[in-house]
Amino acid sequence: MSIARPGTASTLGAGGVEARACSGCGAGAVEVFLEQAAIPLTSNRLFATRAAALACARGEMRLGFCHACGLVSNVAFGASAVVEDYESSQAASSQFRNYATGLARQWMDRHGLRGQTVLEVGCGRGEFLDVMVAEGGGRGIGVDPVLAAGPARPHDRIEWVAERFEAAHLREDVRAVVCRHTLEHLPDPAAFLGTVRAAIGTRNVPLLLEVPDALPILRDAAFWDVYHEHAAYFTAGSLARLLHASGFEVRRMEHSYGRQYLVAEAVPARGGVLGRTAEDDRAETWRAAISFREAYTRRIHALRESFEAASARGERIAFWGAGSKATAYLIAVGEAGRLVQCVVDINPRKQGSFIAGTGHAVVGPEHLREVSPDVVVMMNPIYRDEIARTLGGLGLSVRLVDAGAA
Repeated sequence: MSIARPGTASTLGAGGVEARACSGCGAGAVEVFLEQAAIPLTSNRLFATRAAALACARGEMRLGFCHACGLVSNVAFGASAVVEDYESSQAASSQFRNYATGLARQWMDRHGLRGQTVLEVGCGRGEFLDVMVAEGGGRGIGVDPVLAAGPARPHDRIEWVAERFEAAHLREDVRAVVCRHTLEHLPDPAAFLGTVRAAIGTRNVPLLLEVPDALPILRDAAFWDVYHEHAAYFTAGSLARLLHASGFEVRRMEHSYGRQYLVAEAVPARGGVLGRTAEDDRAETWRAAISFREAYTRRIHALRESFEAASARGERIAFWGAGSKATAYLIAVGEAGRLVQCVVDINPRKQGSFIAGTGHAVVGPEHLREVSPDVVVMMNPIYRDEIARTLGGLGLSVRLVDAGAA
């Protein structure tokens, strides 16, 4: 099957085994179940004009499932260069800040990190590392090439390193390595984890990870959570197997943030073995991948019809959340996306920019007074209460709908 849309072609065939090896385990057992062409390479780039957004660099998606280890990956992934105008922070949300603070406190207490040095790989603009130090950490080291484009604010107890991670960054005084929402962006996560493990050596330094949870994405056919910037999509099982193969013992694996994320805590292996529970999800993941493939076109078609019906009733539509989800969603629905008046984001860095590939304007919440929408589609329904409070404060009465139910 295929779906036609301006500038793209998406094919959902029966799949086939890829010649290339799995980026997680190295096995040549990767079966492609979704192909999509001409999608934006960088969903979170801040384009200053609509023309620039429409002319964004594009690539392809070929999602494959590894029957050996259960990892889902984009076998067509090509790492993009670091750009100055990149913004993916969720820290403007009080709900997200509270979540991040709670996670930082848990890790500080559970691993005895108060007064110690913490290294964060892929720290972005440093919000989480800032929280860890504020919650009792002694010192922080934040490593991320994006810092060269927009350095975090100066901090007398945090050293910012605008580089890609190397073993030398894991200094002798480091007592924990944090890596949040970075592993899924790496073309070779096994090599990265191997480097971290080798750098730890004989020390008892925990590795604290957070990644998106792939199973609900596949089960719910949440196509808006699939985009080029993610090279890998982890389940609890595939993440645990990768950590084990890299020389770590998984001590804790939890679902978090409304089952959107996986939080893993691992330590250097001392003869530990992979738990049976983590081995059980390969068949489940493959069934979910097949379900995703079968539902993909059907769901997009239904959403297009929903937008067109709303427009026929004279309703005005706005989106809330101008991140990768909105980009993937608007690209997928194609021409029906023209019915969306604007995309709201509370992150002031995003406001005034345009969505990659579609050119939709990103505005602040107050702009909705001018648009006067009837429907607001939430890219992430976990923020429903926060969105409702903001809309109420603006004196707006609108219908809030989830992305999949628009």
